[in-house]
Amino acid sequence: KGGKTGATKKCVTCNGRGFKVAMRQVGMGMLQQMQIPCDDCGRTGEIAKDRCKRCKGKKVTVEKKFLDIYIEKGMTHGQKIVQKGEGDQEPGIEPGDVILVLDQKEHAVFERKGTDLLCKVKISLTEALCGFDKVIVTHLDGRGIQVKHEPGYVIKPGTVKRIPNEGMPTYKRPENRGDLYVEFDVEFPDDHFAAIEQLKQLETILPKREATSIKHDIVDECHLMNANMESFGASTQSRNAYDEDDSEDEDQDQGGIRCAQQ
Repeated sequence: KGGKTGATKKCVTCNGRGFKVAMRQVGMGMLQQMQIPCDDCGRTGEIAKDRCKRCKGKKVTVEKKFLDIYIEKGMTHGQKIVQKGEGDQEPGIEPGDVILVLDQKEHAVFERKGTDLLCKVKISLTEALCGFDKVIVTHLDGRGIQVKHEPGYVIKPGTVKRIPNEGMPTYKRPENRGDLYVEFDVEFPDDHFAAIEQLKQLETILPKREATSIKHDIVDECHLMNANMESFGASTQSRNAYDEDDSEDEDQDQGGIRCAQQ
């Protein structure tokens, strides 16, 4: 109400008009008359007779309020949560709503798409060839996901497997869950991990080498060197820099010999 009784009287600051007249200098010796809202009555032209000390007769106070927000299982990125009537309040106006938009943070292990989850798991070459029975990942709720992969079924680098019903819960139907997809990264052993004789024994059980069936008139013997994709394309830049240096050297050599001018 703005006061004890709710009764109002005319604002003396603006004389009941809701605005005040102010003068502003716009140039040398020039003034402009303008209207500005009255702060005392809040542009209403009236103030409370027994003005409330807390709201100073404005009928509105500024308060902090903590809202309890419940995020349901299965909610997705960008989904909105509406708190009815928790917005700003003004006399004679229905309170507005508070709308929260979910911003899903990236996870260090899992990638989400709909209700499905994807994770990448590293296994050794031995496990890829001979199978394994172990916990491959810790789920979002702290459970260990144990998988038994039978020997004889080879897992290649980049192989993707699916574990049903271990994905995210469905919104409003949390008993229904998506699937967990697992992409395997096979770690190969380091150089010289075995002696030559051991490698020969290993080769006896591995698939045989493919024989070269294409015949060539000319064959060059080359050597493989360590590299990475960051250096891919750098050979052109190095060659251009080398050619520029050669060109500058030629210009300097030719600069010492000049034709005589007549």
